[in-house]
Amino acid sequence: MIAIDPGKWSGWALFFHGKLQAAGVLSEATILDKPPMVEWAPAVAVIEIPRAYPLGKGKGDPQDLIKLAILAGDLRGFYRRHGLHTELVEPRRWKGTVPKDIHGERVLGALAPDEAAILPTLPKSKRHNMVDAIGLGLWWLEKEDMR
Repeated sequence: MIAIDPGKWSGWALFFHGKLQAAGVLSEATILDKPPMVEWAPAVAVIEIPRAYPLGKGKGDPQDLIKLAILAGDLRGFYRRHGLHTELVEPRRWKGTVPKDIHGERVLGALAPDEAAILPTLPKSKRHNMVDAIGLGLWWLEKEDMR
């Protein structure tokens, strides 16, 4: 299973038999040119889809949500063309409203030592995207009783 948190720097996490095998971040151009998966051939792609919240409840520029939705749709199309089942998941569905720092600690705490050991060293500005992809993947695996 591949989990993706799309963005300017998209986080991705690859799981095989319920275990994290690889994770990282890719720029928008790179992830569109060569989305992660081909050499691993997972069966499922789980992609976070942005959600517009009522006025005053969202963060950042609402126009950015359109760009994210297009990127998520492009990725969904790629994976569907390669025969993967795809699932689009809104942020609150998989992580609720837990603050980002607390949620990130919980995600990393849920990893086995050998899974945590494979994580690349990234600057904080990019690392949170990878951690969100891992969290999305862990959520999906637990939902499907695969972890």
